[in-house]
Amino acid sequence: MKQLTIIGNIGYDAVIKEVNGSKFMQFTVAVNERFKNSLGQPVESTDWISCTSRHYALAQWLTKGKKVLCQGGLKINTYKDRNGDFKAGINMRVTHIEFLGATRKEESETPVKQDAAEGRSLSAAEGRSLSEVEGRSLSEVEGPDSSDDLPF
Repeated sequence: MKQLTIIGNIGYDAVIKEVNGSKFMQFTVAVNERFKNSLGQPVESTDWISCTSRHYALAQWLTKGKKVLCQGGLKINTYKDRNGDFKAGINMRVTHIEFLGATRKEESETPVKQDAAEGRSLSAAEGRSLSEVEGRSLSEVEGPDSSDDLPF
């Protein structure tokens, strides 16, 4: 089994989809890497990871810019583009998500950050407030993963 752990920022708000009666969510994570090249110059590289998870109840918190840690299975897909060139895409089937911090927008908006710190529900899903979900794993929020029925 191939397992992957990434830390990065959500690229776009999570989208809930349904195929053959099975709901899941899709989102991307931008993983930034900073290093110095052979000339000693700083270089920044960003890899985009396509992610899928059956824990769609968390979709409302997976918004663009949010910093997350994701763990799950890895799948490399190869395909031909319109020009006939072979391409590869990294796909991750997420089984564990942790919210690591606020978006840049939230950090600049003191009232939103203050509300979360005081435990008031900003956008409750299934009776859970944002402060109840922050810093917790999927299994803590939704219970153990008892289903492995994603349609792909």
